[in-house]
Amino acid sequence: MSPRCANVRMQAPIGHAMTREEASRHTEIVAEISRQLSGNGRLHAELQRARREFFGVDDGGAQEPASEHRFVEWFLFDRESEALGAVPVTVDPYADMAVDVEDSIVG
Repeated sequence: MSPRCANVRMQAPIGHAMTREEASRHTEIVAEISRQLSGNGRLHAELQRARREFFGVDDGGAQEPASEHRFVEWFLFDRESEALGAVPVTVDPYADMAVDVEDSIVG
């Protein structure tokens, strides 16, 4: 585990709102980590189970973009992965990719 990501859920200063540039960068990083995870064959079945857990139904993968983004953030930042043995962004190589991501911006 990368020491830089030992506490992934850092809080922004009170009253600090993300700029559009920061929000855009956050979205890009989350999307890139998601692509990397999706390409990991060990996680395919777990991702399907996590979708059912998060959305509550077998949704066939079609959700609104904001809902999809929140699912990805939940999977990356909040949910311990059975296959990885930890929250994904605390495990290399995902930890190194998540260094600049402070917290969820959707929920």
